[in-house]
Amino acid sequence: MPRLWFSHSKWYQESRILWFKRFKTSSRPIIKDWNSCEISAVKVDNKVRIIVRRSNTIRSEYRQKNVEIKFMHGFDVEDISEPVEEKYTLLDEDSRVIQSGYRWVIKIRKFKETNDYECYIWEWKEEDKLIHQSMIYQVYQMLIQIQDSQTFSSKEIFNIQTTESDNMIPVIYQPTLDSWKNFVREIHCYKIEEQSRYQITIIFNDEHLRKHGILDWIYRIVRVFLYQRIMDVESFEIFLNNDFPEGFSFPRIYSGNHTIKDDNIHGDMQKIKIRYYFSNMKHPIVFVNTSNHAMAEHDTNHNMWKWEYRAWEDNNPVILGNKSRKEIDDIFKKNRWTLKPTNI
Repeated sequence: MPRLWFSHSKWYQESRILWFKRFKTSSRPIIKDWNSCEISAVKVDNKVRIIVRRSNTIRSEYRQKNVEIKFMHGFDVEDISEPVEEKYTLLDEDSRVIQSGYRWVIKIRKFKETNDYECYIWEWKEEDKLIHQSMIYQVYQMLIQIQDSQTFSSKEIFNIQTTESDNMIPVIYQPTLDSWKNFVREIHCYKIEEQSRYQITIIFNDEHLRKHGILDWIYRIVRVFLYQRIMDVESFEIFLNNDFPEGFSFPRIYSGNHTIKDDNIHGDMQKIKIRYYFSNMKHPIVFVNTSNHAMAEHDTNHNMWKWEYRAWEDNNPVILGNKSRKEIDDIFKKNRWTLKPTNI
């Protein structure tokens, strides 16, 4: 898969007033650019679904080693235009010019009209090449070929190949907008043999309120006294059928259709069918949808980049364990006041 630039407009931003943090809709679109992106696509329901992935290797103090942070952004395409040449200025977050020149770009509109539906796949123009010789033109030809194809991909399968020997470990997606360090630290898969199910417990670095941000500092104090920890811990269950995951239960942590703007969401959902898997069906997909880490089998933050946690991989940023929720709660009680979040 070629590595190219990917840009899209967004209509949201995070801000801080004194110690209060806010999430709000911006008055104008903000163009964000990402380099070294992998572009792939499949045909689903007569639409072309484009999947953009990128990664970044950093030093994790929590894991005491270098780890690879994976990101994913997926969307359906309304139409595919031939690449064009245009002048472009690349800016940093402070609107300072990084680079200016000509680029070759595919301009895309997502299938569903939203405030955030324009995006661009592009590369800088090479003076010794024509646009038809570029990587961006290869991507265009790939997208057209998929659009004209009569081969459809199952919309329930994320086309990520894994080994058949992989254990049952869920894939966790969480909006990267969560820059207030609410990310995942550990994923524990505890098998309850006699009931043919797994109890999955996720330990998050922290938890910050958004919708009720003015109460965040009070909430943090209450959490320390009630739960003996700063980290947030949430659990759900996966039910098996012949050793393959079939359904989820989200006791008091189901997000429904709430988004990352929301907090204090504690819906209850018992035995809902799993909607998405990785290719070998042993990695069911869960979406963390709200700022208090309520989850669901579906995504409610479609226009946002996601962290992609594959806990079975050696260089992933999270710790994979097999402790039960009770064991984890007991550890926090025993180490009261000492377990603090550590920034990646």
